[in-house]
Amino acid sequence: MLTAVAKETEFELWGFVFVMLAAVMSGFRWTMTQILLQVLTEYILVSITSAVTVTIAGIVKEAVTILVAVFYFHDPFTWLKGVGLIIIMVGVSLFNLYKYQKLQKGELGDENIARSSATKTPARYVILEDLDDQDDGP
Repeated sequence: MLTAVAKETEFELWGFVFVMLAAVMSGFRWTMTQILLQVLTEYILVSITSAVTVTIAGIVKEAVTILVAVFYFHDPFTWLKGVGLIIIMVGVSLFNLYKYQKLQKGELGDENIARSSATKTPARYVILEDLDDQDDGP
């Protein structure tokens, strides 16, 4: 079957250009979707926890990146990377100890800004379109 059409194909420049443009635009669309969802996700995460918690998570992510680079990609482990990892581990440990002690004392801090002070219930995120539908009523 393949040999029957092998000599009958013809290269179309405009077809090639349009197919390549479609591939590029598809990649661009997915990149923009990822960026939009990442901005939105970080906003919700910061509003529920705190900026400090999100920063600590980012630092831990960097430490994991260094470890993966060393163990998986055989990147050389320098003394500077070692000192950085020790600082990260000490800092994250101190932060977790602080948060644990606050939790034991029952104190509310900046990580609970999204909670209502009167009811101590988590804040609720509502899609504005749904809220408009509720306001109209029957």
